[in-house]
Amino acid sequence: PGKHGPDLDVDQDDIQALFEALDVNKDGKLSVEELTAEGAISAEEAEKLLRLWDRDFTGQLNKGEILNIVYGINQVVQRQLKNAFAMSIHGTHNPQVPQISMGA
Repeated sequence: PGKHGPDLDVDQDDIQALFEALDVNKDGKLSVEELTAEGAISAEEAEKLLRLWDRDFTGQLNKGEILNIVYGINQVVQRQLKNAFAMSIHGTHNPQVPQISMGA
């Protein structure tokens, strides 16, 4: 129960716990400083996440935006895996499948 995707082994409680741990000032938003505080991601990666996922343009990520990141990335990865499988069988690449990269 509580799972949002059949292949995703993360539920909303896991994301809530992560969000609360990262939200040091308890304002309900994650700043670049909070995202990078433990060294899990670089400032460049945090800024890229904000550019891609900060839907309300606050310069911070709220819980809904974090959920979108987690589940959105899962869908992209699933499409990439399906494309890789199709390529291995048919030797073709589907250009409609976006390639994910966390690099700048």
